[in-house]
Amino acid sequence: MLTALLVVALLGAVALIAWLAWQLRGERRARIARDAQLAQWQTRMGDGAARLTRPSRGLPTPVIVGDSVDPMADVLRLVRDALGAREVTYWRRASQGGLAPSASSLGSAVPSADGAAPHAQWSDAEGLVSVVDTEAGPLLVGPVPAQEGADTRGALVARGAPGWPTDKADAKRRMAECGEAVARVQLLLDAQRSAAEYSNGIMRVLDVSKDFNAARDPERLAELVCETAIALFGMARGAIVRWDPAHAAGHVAAVAIGHPVEPGQAVDPLSAAGEACAEVRTVLWQDATRAREGYGIFSPTEPHWPTGAVLAVPLVRSRAVFGALVVETDRAGAIREQPLRMVSLLAELVMPSLESLWNYEAVERRARTDPLTGLWNRRHFEEELAKVVLQAERYTKPLSVIMVDVDHFKRVNDTHGHDAGDRVLRHVATLLRDSARNVDLVARLGGEEFVLLLPETPATGGAEFAERLRRTLEATPAPLGDGHTVPVTASFGVVGYPAPGLTASRVVAAADAALYAAKRDGRNRVALA
Repeated sequence: MLTALLVVALLGAVALIAWLAWQLRGERRARIARDAQLAQWQTRMGDGAARLTRPSRGLPTPVIVGDSVDPMADVLRLVRDALGAREVTYWRRASQGGLAPSASSLGSAVPSADGAAPHAQWSDAEGLVSVVDTEAGPLLVGPVPAQEGADTRGALVARGAPGWPTDKADAKRRMAECGEAVARVQLLLDAQRSAAEYSNGIMRVLDVSKDFNAARDPERLAELVCETAIALFGMARGAIVRWDPAHAAGHVAAVAIGHPVEPGQAVDPLSAAGEACAEVRTVLWQDATRAREGYGIFSPTEPHWPTGAVLAVPLVRSRAVFGALVVETDRAGAIREQPLRMVSLLAELVMPSLESLWNYEAVERRARTDPLTGLWNRRHFEEELAKVVLQAERYTKPLSVIMVDVDHFKRVNDTHGHDAGDRVLRHVATLLRDSARNVDLVARLGGEEFVLLLPETPATGGAEFAERLRRTLEATPAPLGDGHTVPVTASFGVVGYPAPGLTASRVVAAADAALYAAKRDGRNRVALA
């Protein structure tokens, strides 16, 4: 289908050029010369249309027609001969807004401005043709009008010998016709280039997407998607958001290297990413500097960093949104149709793999989580302890383990009921979790017993931390949910590793022995093994 469209576009260009040659015929001798040149180019176009090849992945996409890599130069040579000029240049609107030489009858040797710029600007702005005498020779300048659906606007600047053109009125008429024809040819060439770039982009995305299915870690997969958006589509930053539609909340799951946002940052519904997820629609800010005021890319309270355009594409599976791909550029207005389609395609391709890995991760996390308190369970603690002990031995870095047992917990159950006992356990779990560092691990071993694993912490540091926990817990009664509270204390046993005479397999037993020593000595205290 795509190849057929390209062929139609190229054949349309042939027809337009034929019409141009017919419209611009002059004296008999010039007409014969033009017809011969046009026939030659038509032959090249016809042969070349069937020889269009897909460009190599990852390389720029040239427009190749026959043996020419610049069809517009061929068109401008026809214009040059029709006008009897020495050279013709097509000035087109640049991304910065002004006009710049885009193509020339000289081919790749686009001439310098030589004072033509103001005349080209005037012709483009006024839509008029003029003949101007300059020190470098006479200029014939005419507008290239915009075409529907594309900005082909600009100007044609033709240069001639002194005394040219002999018939200024006829030259102006021909220049106006040339401008119309060049605009239509440029429209077709733009369509061809866009289709080729889109095809090339699809192949590059599909090529990279093979790695998506091979990924086994959701965080690495999310990072790979962000890096792909930056590498293939010229984005400056990328992030993946994970969204919980049941609670209308989410967080940043992964970012590309150098992103000012850290994974784990909350995503507010009042943000570009939050709006894409909450309303299940693509959000595009062409000027993020103005759009994010009081709103934010991820949160209204986020620190501002220089941003041009922002695109947030929701990740939807089975009519449910589970995240978003958020990309940014440094320049406002830089996310046009092509990158938007490519980023959307990238989001479509990553959805199945990312959803599957996140679902697996959720199931695995539930298997390692205590359902009552939300802390890690014994299984996860024991596996992580083995890893941390191995690292401590390899890199000679200390670790501490703190065993915690709630004092007189049975008395709470007997006096206030098991529901109150559950509230006390959740209260203790929250206090332990909130007091720990990000690198620490907090787990519930069962009943009223908890454990903390502190990497890179010597035994003295572990004992000091346990004492702070004990004081905080003693000073913070647990709410029972009926307006009443109950005082809570706990006993702590601390062990450091490595330690003389202590093997890795005996770390937990040593911490447990210290815990029972604390309980034996009166409870509500810290004992160091």
